[in-house]
Amino acid sequence: MIKRLFDIVFSIIGLLILSPLFLIIAILIKKEDGGPVFYRGVRVGRYGKPFKIFKFRTMVVDAEKIGGPSTADDDPRLTKIGKKLRKYKLDELPQLINVLKGEMSLVGPRPEVQYYVDMFTEEEKVILTVRPGITDWASLWDSDEGAILAGSPDPEKTYMEKIRPTKLKLQLKYVKEANFLTDLKIILLTILTVLTKKRFVQLEELTEGSDNRDYKKIATDARKKVLELIYKAQTSHIGSNFSCIDILTVLFEKANLEIDKIVLSKGWAAASLYYFLWRKGKISTEELNSYCQPGSKFIGLVEPIIPDIPAAGGSMGFGLPFGVGFALAKKIKKEGGRVYVVMSDGEMDCGTTWESALIAAHHRLDNLTVIIDNNGLQAMGEKDKILKIKPLEDKWKSFGWEVKRINGHNFNEIEEALLSKSNGPTVIIADTIKGYPISFMSGNNLYHYKYLSEEEYQKALEELRKWER
Repeated sequence: MIKRLFDIVFSIIGLLILSPLFLIIAILIKKEDGGPVFYRGVRVGRYGKPFKIFKFRTMVVDAEKIGGPSTADDDPRLTKIGKKLRKYKLDELPQLINVLKGEMSLVGPRPEVQYYVDMFTEEEKVILTVRPGITDWASLWDSDEGAILAGSPDPEKTYMEKIRPTKLKLQLKYVKEANFLTDLKIILLTILTVLTKKRFVQLEELTEGSDNRDYKKIATDARKKVLELIYKAQTSHIGSNFSCIDILTVLFEKANLEIDKIVLSKGWAAASLYYFLWRKGKISTEELNSYCQPGSKFIGLVEPIIPDIPAAGGSMGFGLPFGVGFALAKKIKKEGGRVYVVMSDGEMDCGTTWESALIAAHHRLDNLTVIIDNNGLQAMGEKDKILKIKPLEDKWKSFGWEVKRINGHNFNEIEEALLSKSNGPTVIIADTIKGYPISFMSGNNLYHYKYLSEEEYQKALEELRKWER
């Protein structure tokens, strides 16, 4: 009731104060091409009810007939006055009329066209239980969507892959946590953002607390599922998966998959990667459960079968060259985001690793982080007996890298290392235990290749149940 009353009062006052500005904008739009002042596209409102939105027209007449719904700053359909209006969000102001009519609210998830609403999952349909708004958390994060899409050969694809997933996540956050004080805060931050063109909230701040931050529970759930997948497939690498799951737990909680890339160079830990991609909604339950089953594309070594798996993994020493290339490409294109490469200590045997390390340091790739799963074992035995690589820290430092050494099973240390910044590439040497935390697997290289028996599976599962208590 308070929210609706506030909407009515604020929209009336806003329309009265802004009426002279509306008149000037209307004259400029008419003067440019003689077309209509307002764009009245159909949007989906509360409970799925369609309505016609009020926006100052910023594109040529019938623009929707010659292009998709996503618009970049360099879209040729934009008019000259339209570019100016979009820059300062002035085209959105007439939506105060929709607010006054009760079709929208000042604060709420941005209204979508039917095309995108039809893609909503059951969880996402809760967005339709509130009135759509002029601004919300997603609008603050995505305050310059046009700039993100600018230069993209396929703006629609870029929107679907880089913007929409996070946008929906933040819209769900608003719906679940909405209250009047939050609305006031969002309105104030929106005004400041429009006036200064600065971003006053970061994605990390918005998602803090909204995700499950109980790392131990996430990691234990991951180990249970990976154990099940590997046992049912009667395949190998359970020890290698378990040694890096704590690292992947924190990494997938902190990384933004819309702009970051995660390269699993130790691709034989594929089951763990698939699990975390499933947890992020990137693959289906059916696809996850098909792991190493006949006819499945989700095999025991990582293959780039979906966009969120940017490179193959499993051939030792190939991950870092990919990572360096991705990070350098981001620099050249002036793209945001980081590249993370998860490697095994066995890959320190490979010449490609050290060639890539030199190239990364030469180009000062401060958007590149390598995490070494340093469990002291590789396929055929103890690491140091096969090829000694100590002192590993000194080697990386001599190659010009920022080096951090942590306990790879301590979530706080992993998080702190991943969030740290440097002026060049960073390597995190994460000391881990192969097969951790299962008693008969820990430090036992037999479980690099060994299949699990029914007895071993049940014993490991019981230990994990006790571990999470």
